[in-house]
Amino acid sequence: MTISSAYLRIVVFLLLSIQSFGGLAQNLFYKRSQQATVIQYSDTLNYPFVGGLNNPQYSPIDLNQDAWMDLLVYEKSTSQVRTFINKGIAGQSSYTYAPQYEAVFPKDLSNWVLVRDYNCDGIGDLFSYAIPGSILLYKGVRNAQQELSFQKQSSALQYHLIGGTNGNVGNTSIDIPSIADIDGDGDLDLLTFDFNGSNILYYTNQQVEQFGSCASDSITFLLDKFCWGKVLDANYQAVLLNYVCVPEAVKPNTSNDPNKNLKHSGNTLAAFDMNGDGVMDCLKGNVSYGTFNMLYNGGTNALAHITSQDTTFPSSSLSMNTQLFPCGFFIDTDNDGLTDLLGAPTFAFGSENYHCSWQYKNTGSPTNAIFTFQSDTFLIANQIDVGEGSYPVFADINQDGLLDLLIGSMGYYQSSGTLSSQLTYYQNTGTANHPIFTLVSKDWNQLSALGLKGIIPTLGDIDGDGLIDLLSGTSDGKLNYFKNNGAGVLQLMQLNYQNIDVGDMATPQLVDLDEDGLLDLVIGEKLGNLNFYKNIGTLSNPNFSLITSKLGGVDVRENGNITGFSAPHFAKLTPSSEFTLWVGNESGHVQYYTHIKNNLTGNFVLNDYLFSNWQLGNRASVASGNLWGSDTLELMTGNFAGGVVLSAFDTSYVNGAEALTKASQNKLQVFPNPASNTISIAVANTFISSYTVLDVLGRKRLAAFNLEKSNSKSIDIQQLESGVYVVEVLTKDGSTQIARFVKK
Repeated sequence: MTISSAYLRIVVFLLLSIQSFGGLAQNLFYKRSQQATVIQYSDTLNYPFVGGLNNPQYSPIDLNQDAWMDLLVYEKSTSQVRTFINKGIAGQSSYTYAPQYEAVFPKDLSNWVLVRDYNCDGIGDLFSYAIPGSILLYKGVRNAQQELSFQKQSSALQYHLIGGTNGNVGNTSIDIPSIADIDGDGDLDLLTFDFNGSNILYYTNQQVEQFGSCASDSITFLLDKFCWGKVLDANYQAVLLNYVCVPEAVKPNTSNDPNKNLKHSGNTLAAFDMNGDGVMDCLKGNVSYGTFNMLYNGGTNALAHITSQDTTFPSSSLSMNTQLFPCGFFIDTDNDGLTDLLGAPTFAFGSENYHCSWQYKNTGSPTNAIFTFQSDTFLIANQIDVGEGSYPVFADINQDGLLDLLIGSMGYYQSSGTLSSQLTYYQNTGTANHPIFTLVSKDWNQLSALGLKGIIPTLGDIDGDGLIDLLSGTSDGKLNYFKNNGAGVLQLMQLNYQNIDVGDMATPQLVDLDEDGLLDLVIGEKLGNLNFYKNIGTLSNPNFSLITSKLGGVDVRENGNITGFSAPHFAKLTPSSEFTLWVGNESGHVQYYTHIKNNLTGNFVLNDYLFSNWQLGNRASVASGNLWGSDTLELMTGNFAGGVVLSAFDTSYVNGAEALTKASQNKLQVFPNPASNTISIAVANTFISSYTVLDVLGRKRLAAFNLEKSNSKSIDIQQLESGVYVVEVLTKDGSTQIARFVKK
């Protein structure tokens, strides 16, 4: 069935108008899209809209149950999970981006994430950092429909000492432990540094000892060694070998240790058997260095003894150098049966942010691993990534009637430790119905030569000559004005434009907000508010005067944060409609405001969080444009990791709107509504056979089937995020009943 433009507009209005409890309106329904083509250096990118990678952490996991190990990528800089499907081509490293799996992963993963199958059921489990200094565990499970989900098994892994007390397994927020079978008994042990960052602690898993195998959901550890490997990290690239810690199973007395003051925190560990002798070696990263140190174990499973080390590992190939704090991940990335090596920096600041995903192929054998450099942009080369911080805008730069794409950034990391801020230009070489963004320059007009503190762009005809000029914000709260001299040539006209200064992270938008025919200026900033500068000048000579620093009462700070990093974007859904406001924030959400017209001195209405069930990446920014010639706007969001995400209006919600209309006519009851922990559903004159809970993106979040005969049912909703949901009930008589509810 063809959907008419008029009908689609009605549906958009309907979806925006349906009021939920507590005064929050229903979300705008958008879904992630990969439909636009992006070409860089004559190559078509395989997955351009992933969102960027700065500090990726890699784990193997079988997401689609095809027996090929896929990739879970945890991006530390934005606290996001990314999922990639292995195409399963023997001898080739080939992945496709599959964001549909990301929603099932828990929201409280932080700092680091490793996937391991701790209970030997063939389903990957999740280990991650636990506040205030331990390790949490989620058990992976599949239901009868083989849908993957995770259940929290432990908020803090436990250990005990022989003849001592129990406690939480310790791990700092910046250290990444090794989770591997160190002693060769079939269950997963732990290697992690002590809180001083000096000695490697060895925790032996007691599953086999207690239950005879690893096939148990219960897990506890014995703190076996305080000085695994007989090494001491003294904050040098090389560790001190043959460090005496006697007895090893007792916490060492360091009162007379000459190295006792050589303490720091910041280490990563990844155990791997380099020579196939059954004894684990260990790859180590250090907070103060950008290269790896491979620790070779000349001891036994029972008594590790590091006898040699390679401080520029792999010295047989191009050594990895991320400038600061590397971490390694041993994974077979090319399906040849040999374990390869991936590496990346752990810190979000002060390290490489584009050449930051290193891939080494194992060209050796199971008994002699040899790692050969392949790429330092693994998974990055096939997506848009502009380094640190991305700020997209759409505009018809070359005046051919098609929207082009500009992306500003805080910059690419330089060996000097600074960022090179640049403006990336993709020209739309496609059609009005199918955009093809072709890279023109990653440093358009060579703006990097100016040494600017960030380029956060907004576009508009500032001088009234009919050409689109550039106004860019900086990290120190100021603006810079570039005049368009034609033919794509930008001329710097004024640094610190009109002496405007909003403090930090000026994120501007040129927009005729009061609709008087003159472009005004709205500027977001680090504190999360919006500054409104009215243009009291003329078309050719604007004069921006501060009206308020609290436009609309907008404050995008969340979770008690003192900063918000507001990134405003005013737009009209259709040419004849009123302004709406989308504001990206530090937490990676986009807030959606209405009631703007004739209300510039009042408070705008926060309707809901756009993409409320998505994590778009810290310091989200927003741009919109009509890319497919429809009556709706497509959205592009940027984030701290330097990539972009494209989203399109989901026309499948036309049927969703019809269903919601029918929901008001059926007899399915949901109470209490809103609710925090549990809802009850009830139907009249029949029984509930099954129910399904969907989020606003249409994703199944909860479900139960073949229920016992009853006309009511309680549903635990504690694991759902705050937002609007739809519960769909199938009754015994074959009818389907639908209702909405709000999770507080």
